[in-house]
Amino acid sequence: MEFQDWPEIASLGLIFAGATLALTSAGGWIYWFTVVIAGALFGHLLGKYKRTAVWPVSLMTLAFLVGFLLGTDYSEMRYVVVAYAIGFALMYNFHKYRQ
Repeated sequence: MEFQDWPEIASLGLIFAGATLALTSAGGWIYWFTVVIAGALFGHLLGKYKRTAVWPVSLMTLAFLVGFLLGTDYSEMRYVVVAYAIGFALMYNFHKYRQ
């Protein structure tokens, strides 16, 4: 492995982190708060590195979302994606217009 493989390695770790976070969330508002905050975090990262590292940040964002979806109930997948997208879009647009 070379240092150039860091996005793939980080994405693999984020898949496990997302699944673990989804499985260990106590449910209720903590679960949804975690989804929105994770989306906001990755929205901020993509807004910050949109000119230099779009591919690695996008890969890590999708990896975390896939990991989180692996740890959720099947019935909540659609709502998890919507909540994640709302957090992502809010922070990305906030970061974009703040500059």
